[in-house]
Amino acid sequence: MLKLRRPNEAWLRDLAERERDKPFTYDAVGASATDDWPPGFRHDHWKVELGTGDEAFERGVAGLQHWLPQRASGFAVGFDGLVEPGRTVAIAAPLPVGFVIVTARIIYVEAEPDRYAWAYGTLPIHPEVGEERFAIVRRGDAVWFEVSAFSKVVDPLGRLVPWFARSQQVKANHGYLDAMAANQRSSLS
Repeated sequence: MLKLRRPNEAWLRDLAERERDKPFTYDAVGASATDDWPPGFRHDHWKVELGTGDEAFERGVAGLQHWLPQRASGFAVGFDGLVEPGRTVAIAAPLPVGFVIVTARIIYVEAEPDRYAWAYGTLPIHPEVGEERFAIVRRGDAVWFEVSAFSKVVDPLGRLVPWFARSQQVKANHGYLDAMAANQRSSLS
C-alpha cells in the first residue's frame, strides 16, 4: 500500500487493529530466533557496536523496546507501549516520493541478561514476505545492535524493479543502525 502523505500514528494504529487477525505470509514463523533459516529467501545481517558497559546495554534495550530504530529513521509507527509478542503493527516507511505502508506482527521477545531481542513477521499488507529480528547483544563488555532478516520481494512493482526494492531495504537497515548509534552518542554529550 502506498500513500503520498505520511499517515499519522492514529491511522496506523487503526490499520494494525484491522489487520490483527490476518495470517503471516510465510511458513517459517519464528525461524529468525534459530540458525535454521528457510531457503529461497535473502538472508541479511547488519550490526554496529554501541559502546561498552551496563549503561550502553540498558540504553540500547530501552531504545529497542520503544521502536527507536524505526522512529529515528523517519518511519511512522502505529504502536503504543512496549514491544510485546502477538501485537500487530502498521508502519509507514518513507520512499523518495510518499510512503509504503506495511503491517507485521511481533513474534517473540527475548529478554536475557546479555541479550534483548524481538522479531516481527510480515502480514498481507507488505511488499515482502519474511521476518526481521532486532537485538541488543552484550559480548564481553562490548554492546552491539544487530538486525537480521530473511525476506523476499512479492510486490509486483518491487519485482519489476528489484534494485530499487533492495536499495530501500538496505537504506532502512542502515538507518536503523545509525539511529541506535546516534542514540548512544547523545548519552555521552
